[in-house]
Amino acid sequence: MKVIKIFVLSFVFLLYKNSTIVHCGGYGDIAATSALQTVIKEPITLTIKDLYEHGVKSPITKLVHKIKKFLRYRKVLRWSRIWWILLVREIVGDNNIEKRTEKELREIWDQCTIAVFNNTLNTIDTKPLLFLHGILNECKENFSTKLRQDPSLIVVKMNQIIKSEIYRFWVSENYLKIARSGIFYKSITPSIVPPLPKEHTLRYLSSYMVDKLKALESKKNIESGKYEIDISSDEKTKKGEGDVDETTEDNLYEQLIKEENIDELAKEVILGEDTDDNESADNEVTDYNGDDNNESTDNEGEDTEDN
Repeated sequence: MKVIKIFVLSFVFLLYKNSTIVHCGGYGDIAATSALQTVIKEPITLTIKDLYEHGVKSPITKLVHKIKKFLRYRKVLRWSRIWWILLVREIVGDNNIEKRTEKELREIWDQCTIAVFNNTLNTIDTKPLLFLHGILNECKENFSTKLRQDPSLIVVKMNQIIKSEIYRFWVSENYLKIARSGIFYKSITPSIVPPLPKEHTLRYLSSYMVDKLKALESKKNIESGKYEIDISSDEKTKKGEGDVDETTEDNLYEQLIKEENIDELAKEVILGEDTDDNESADNEVTDYNGDDNNESTDNEGEDTEDN
């Protein structure tokens, strides 16, 4: 492509040099000049500019970026490459990876790593977990905007990793040794990075949470059944207590009535005894008076007989 452009450029330049300029009177010079500028000069200028952009500026910019990346970001990219391998394992698992797609996504991951590194005051050796959290958040936002279709559920799984904070296991001692070594970041491959323990993976956590939710649901159902039984037993005890209270109240009421009746009977008995005493006293008085009268009549009879 570049050879064709150079050939076209040289051919146009030769035409421009070998062309004859026609001198016209009046407005003829302006028309001829504008025609030459439109037909020859502007295409040549655009071609030269395009050649400079793609043939000179872009390669030099890429080279400068690679040198800068090597000199300044090699340490943070060493850490980032380890975390990228662990992230790919969490997303893909044991399945095969499309290498070209993985390379493009890794470039986005590296850009997010550099962006976080440029906006953070701490060094990655002192705060690796802080860097990892920032890279995951930044990359999740980038993937959500750039990946219109996400059949591998990269954004969803990254969101789960961030919320569950399972990425804390990515900063364990096995990975710190690799990150603090002098190995070049491009030399870090999945064969060098040891796999995570089974209980520290997202798949295990998801299955564990599913089992936990099932256990909680069954426990809730059991507790709701117990609660219903307790309610019925409580109602029975309450009914029993109510019946006992009612019976005790009835017994007390009957006892009070009995006591009142006993008091009334006692009063009647006492009053009856008083009336009997009075009547007996009256009878005794009458008897005594009767005896006196009889004695007086007897005495009178004896007196008459003597006479």
